[in-house]
Amino acid sequence: MAGHRPGHASHKLASTLGRFLRWLVAEGHLPAAAFRPPPMPKAPPRVLPRCLGRDEINLMLSLPDRGDPLGMRDLAMLELLYAAGLRRKELAALDLSDLDAGPCTVRVRDGKAGRQRVVPAGAHAFAVVREYLLRSRPLLAASTPPTEALFLTGYGGRFATGSVGHLVKKWLRAAGVNRTGGCHFLRHSCATGLLEGGADLRAIQRQLGHSRLDTTAIYTHVSTVRLCDVHARCHPHGDLVLPAAPPQPPAAGDGKAPE
Repeated sequence: MAGHRPGHASHKLASTLGRFLRWLVAEGHLPAAAFRPPPMPKAPPRVLPRCLGRDEINLMLSLPDRGDPLGMRDLAMLELLYAAGLRRKELAALDLSDLDAGPCTVRVRDGKAGRQRVVPAGAHAFAVVREYLLRSRPLLAASTPPTEALFLTGYGGRFATGSVGHLVKKWLRAAGVNRTGGCHFLRHSCATGLLEGGADLRAIQRQLGHSRLDTTAIYTHVSTVRLCDVHARCHPHGDLVLPAAPPQPPAAGDGKAPE
């Protein structure tokens, strides 16, 4: 199951059982002296999601055929997922009115837990989406009743969430990325790129739509290269260079007189 972590189910079961036993005590169905909370297994560690390398992303984005209506649509979807860090459900729910070409932002109305946000997607992604709107979407919508959905299937309807995932996996495989994952590769790659470019966690938290900052801190990892750069710039001794070691006299008995 996507997102499943080993040990998560047992930890959740123990927590639920503990709450039930406390309720029995509170309601008088179980003597307090007999109450023994079940041992709580240690919560499994959060697994860092993986991101794509820039070469992998560039290769994938070079594959869709811009001259084909479906290829142009696929490219626009991939660009927007990567640029805005959207979830697949959020992308599928986008309407035409959710785009604001002035500041190049996207309004996410159907975020996790019903949260809404407005996030930047950048001029490049908007240029690709604009090309899709001019050249591809009218052809896909020609034989169907009018719909406000931004991205249309080959039948002219709105994408299902699962279909977005299958589409992304298809292009990942075409680019030679055979690791398990799909839309979250692009989402995490967006967050990692922002972090390595100097964005702070609060900005990334808003971009991704996380309710808690610690989720963002786990979701994004600091690359070793960036960490070394930050250390060199910020630590008092980060940029100090040790003086060259003085030459050592030759060891006794090597047959050479000291100079």
